[in-house]
Amino acid sequence: MTFDSMYEAQVWALDEPYNKLGWAYDGYRTADPKIAGALVWELMKAKTTGYGKREVFADEQHVDKTTIYRVWVKWTRPEPGALHSD
Repeated sequence: MTFDSMYEAQVWALDEPYNKLGWAYDGYRTADPKIAGALVWELMKAKTTGYGKREVFADEQHVDKTTIYRVWVKWTRPEPGALHSD
């Protein structure tokens, strides 16, 4: 799936993979850099505001002359004795 605009990619990313990353699956792969960028943006925004205890990672792979963008998360463990509301 690819989109013509960043706005379309962001709306779709927030509706579909964003809410499932870290819950239903750990990562997402796409050939559309706009979707990957929107996911990284929203995941980092959530992390910065303190919502979610996860690290965000992204990279790209080159497979058969196609660039595949990957975004994934890893949950971080709270420090021993720390209260955690997630």
